[in-house]
Amino acid sequence: MRDAITILPKSDEMDEYGQPKTMAPVVFACFISSNSASKAITTAAGEEVVYEASIYFDGIAAIGYGDTVQLPSHTGQPSNKQILSINHKKDFFTGAIIMTKVVV
Repeated sequence: MRDAITILPKSDEMDEYGQPKTMAPVVFACFISSNSASKAITTAAGEEVVYEASIYFDGIAAIGYGDTVQLPSHTGQPSNKQILSINHKKDFFTGAIIMTKVVV
């Protein structure tokens, strides 16, 4: 995979101020496909939104809906995005998960 993104995992533990504790960022190898056509998707909540990118990972990626994705940018300042959908793609013959698609 030629790209890399950073995932900021969601923590279930709270700090003394009631905010989720910060967990260590995790870097994943991936392929990022930008939504240059401004297509919309329907989220699990039934909202129609224009997504920014589809991100493809080999196998099963340890990513959840509460995590934040840091997309790299050409300016050097990454943008933080919330996950809109997570889908697993299976091999037709074996049924094994060969890819994870995350939309942000």
